[in-house]
This record gives sequence, structure tokens and C-alpha cells, in this order.
Amino acid sequence: MDPVIRTCKTCHIEKPIEDFSPHGGGVNGYRHECKQCRSDYTNARQKAKYVPGPQPSWARAKVIREKEIVPQGLIRRCNVCNLQKPLELFRGSRMQKYGRAYICKACDSNIVGALHKTPKGRADCNRRQRKFLAARRKDPIWQFRKRLSTRLRHSFNSLGLKKASTTDKLLGYNALALWQHLKVFLDKPCGWCGVILTLKLDELAIDHIVPISSGKTEQEIITLNALENLRLIHGVCNAQKHAKRAISKFDLAEWKL
Repeated sequence: MDPVIRTCKTCHIEKPIEDFSPHGGGVNGYRHECKQCRSDYTNARQKAKYVPGPQPSWARAKVIREKEIVPQGLIRRCNVCNLQKPLELFRGSRMQKYGRAYICKACDSNIVGALHKTPKGRADCNRRQRKFLAARRKDPIWQFRKRLSTRLRHSFNSLGLKKASTTDKLLGYNALALWQHLKVFLDKPCGWCGVILTLKLDELAIDHIVPISSGKTEQEIITLNALENLRLIHGVCNAQKHAKRAISKFDLAEWKL
């Protein structure tokens, strides 16, 4: 009798049933992805655990996504409508292979829309959103990335410009690189007042050593947001410094008398 042939939902290659791992919840008792694809995904996740610095789950998954090479014209089957569609038509997911979930955008929109039509669905969505935002408020990587992105957008708006791309692509570094640079200033004297800096997000701010307000063109603003021009100081100190070019308050005239 000929062996049973299955198509892997990850690599979309027909393989014998022996190339699939047993799984009680899968079709015919086997996983939907072959052993090789499963092994590649697991190995990538294990390697991501050794990235230096803080590693929340979304940060580890992002490292995995950046290492993956997405094949051109990749087709994936939606688990809801069971239709094969291009990878770009699937909802983004940092935890799934190639950064895309196994549910297309159309099905995801229908499911979310149906949930919001019921009081229980709206309450569940609001609860998950509050839990998500509460976790993000305690995450220094996300907080400093958001603050820098907001400041960059305001600088462009003041010149009548709009961001042509994401903050990561414009500046050439991501949130993890920004945090790796800023955390060096912790447990050291503040560059403005001299008081030791501690990791209290409400009391810290990103300071541009050369004020970002001095930039008059798009390229100048991007240059002023380079890591070499950024440092961590107290929020109160950042408000006092404002657009001054002084490195510390002791460089001001009133402190030299």
C-alpha cells in the first residue's frame, strides 16, 4: 500500500506521513507542519534566547523574524476560510513563522467585528487592551522607543513634513539598540544635575545633547537623533535644559558666578 502523502502548511511541499510528528489535535493524528520546518522554527527560537540584554517575548520573536528569509511569492492557507492566499494578505504576528499568522486579514476582521457586536465581546476586548497597555507601561524598551518616535514626528510636523517611513528605518536602529545605549546611563550621575539615575520610567527622559529643535531640514533632524546625540537624564532636568546647548546646568552663567 502506498504511503499517505500530506502537504506541509509551512513549506507547502508534499511529503510522506512519516515526515510529520504525531499530535493528538492534528488531522489524522499528525501535526500540520513537517518535522524539518518544526525543527527550524524551534532552533531559531532557542538561538534568540541568547541575545544580550533584556528579552521580553516580543523582543525574542522579533530577532527570529529578522533572521528568517521570506521566500518570494509565498502562499499560505488560512485556517478559517481554508483558502490559499499570498503571505501579505495574512495578519501580522511576531510569534508566527515569517511574522504572519495563519488567519487572513479578511477572516480576522470578520471575527473581531462579530465580537464587538456583543456586550461580552466588547468587554473581553477592552480587558485584553487594558492588560496589554499595563504591561507596555512597565516595559522600558517600548516606552523609550515610543517617546523617541513621538518626538521625531513632532519635529517633522513643525517643519511641515511627514515621516516617510517607520522610526527604525529612518534612524537606522531599533528599540533594542536604543535601550542598550540608554541603559548605560543608569546608576550613574545625571548629566544635567549630577544626581544618580534610577530606573523609574516616570522620572526619566531622553535628552538630545545638541537640541533637536536646531534641525531645519529632514536630514538634520535624523542626524540629531543618532545614538551618539542621545542620553538619559531626569525628566525635570530635560525640561530645564529645553533647547539649551549646555551639557549640564553648571555650564550656565548663573552657576559660574
